[in-house]
Amino acid sequence: MLGKTYESPLQKAVGAEILGSDEFVEHITAKYLAQREIEREVPALRQLPSKPSAEKIIYIVEEVFGDNKKLARQAGMYPCHRYSGQKLREIGELFGVGPSAITEASRHFTQRIEQGERLARVVDGVKGVLQI
Repeated sequence: MLGKTYESPLQKAVGAEILGSDEFVEHITAKYLAQREIEREVPALRQLPSKPSAEKIIYIVEEVFGDNKKLARQAGMYPCHRYSGQKLREIGELFGVGPSAITEASRHFTQRIEQGERLARVVDGVKGVLQI
């Protein structure tokens, strides 16, 4: 109707790629995107609420790796980079390093996982706990 004011359908939109309420975005994310890794080509997926926080990832990794603080730190950078959806700068601040160090540590840890079946199983266990 002309002259009538309507509420913007974008007012409660979350993210730039999925438009809708929080419930709708959660439904779509859980059904279609939950198992999908964050892609550099689609940075808007980082804004979706289904990814675990870097803080939660670090907590779980430290629990799994126990007393081996050095390995827990190295292992923590990898899933934070790959699965949290947080910016490299933010992850770097948690570990006290720069963004490029997070990228390099993640790349190096990926190689270690590929070379060691035991480490790959442990990382898969962490991913299972985090449901990623």
